[in-house]
Parts: sequence; structure tokens; C-alpha cells
Amino acid sequence: GQVTNMTTQGSDLSSSSGLFVQADDVRLQVANLRVTEISNNGVRVEGNNSLVALENVHVDRWNQSLLGFPGIEAASTGATIHVGHARWFNDGSGAPETGGPGKVILDQ
Repeated sequence: GQVTNMTTQGSDLSSSSGLFVQADDVRLQVANLRVTEISNNGVRVEGNNSLVALENVHVDRWNQSLLGFPGIEAASTGATIHVGHARWFNDGSGAPETGGPGKVILDQ
């Protein structure tokens, strides 16, 4: 699937992620994604054999739970997230910008 111009903002410190892919075998392209004030990850992909491609991404004030959630996380070994050149990360409360046991590929 494809998404253009997506904005999410958390409203409290409950368990939340801006974009959360749990299903297996997903193919998703997202352009112009803004995630703000999120308890957990800005983007989290758990589905095995799932690929998410992101372009023009701004993740702001993630990990508000202070539990160490990366801004963008490939949370299973079968998950892949490809992040384009235009990406901004602001204030992850000490958490890394990317992480997880899967692949997070950053354009150079």
C-alpha cells in the first residue's frame, strides 16, 4: 500500500507508536510522515517478511515512556525499514534514532 501526507500525535503516555505494522508480508510506502509526542516508537514494524519504505520523515519527541524505544524500529528479524535521505529526529528522551533486530537501512 501507499500513504502520502500522514501526521500522528500522541495524546497521553499510554502505549502508542505513530506507525505500527504488525502483519506479516506487508509492503508499504510512506511519503511525508510526521510523528510527534509518542510513548514508544515513531515507526515500529513487527511483521515477518514485511518491508516499509519511508521518505521525508520527521520523528519528534518519541520514547516519552523513557523505556528506550528507538524512533524507528524493525522489531523482528524478518522486518525491513528503508529510510530515505530526508529524515529528522528530535528529542527521543535518550533513545536511539533507529534500532531493532531487523534491518533499518538509511540512505546515505
